[in-house]
Amino acid sequence: MPAPSGISALTKSLHISTAAISAQNQRVLVLSQNIANAEVKAAPGQEVYKRQLVSFHNVFDRRVNAPLLRVKKIIHVHDEPVKNYSPGDPMADKEGFTRQPNIKPINEMADVREASRSHESNLRAFERILMMLQNTVSLLKG
Repeated sequence: MPAPSGISALTKSLHISTAAISAQNQRVLVLSQNIANAEVKAAPGQEVYKRQLVSFHNVFDRRVNAPLLRVKKIIHVHDEPVKNYSPGDPMADKEGFTRQPNIKPINEMADVREASRSHESNLRAFERILMMLQNTVSLLKG
């Protein structure tokens, strides 16, 4: 049965997979930023990098007549920075403490792995759907 919007079920599936891939790409970008900034110390008087999280939601796309995964917002987590006593460090404050984000790279890497698996699953689905469309076109030509 064709999709009500006139788009075939396979084409609709391509849109759904593409949206999910794009959302996971944005998630990996944010996670990479967290990892890159995990060990960055803030200079006295400067703000410490804030860990970021990606929030997803489904948005109904009328063109496709289906809900598509989208990034709803990027949340800045307001955890207390990690303070280390290091009086000789040029980034230390007057009391001798350095401040850096409360980010655990191992947790961020676990999230990257999860995002990567979701990305990979959607990519495989996209490839299979594309193959099905190509096979359909070949049959119609044939």
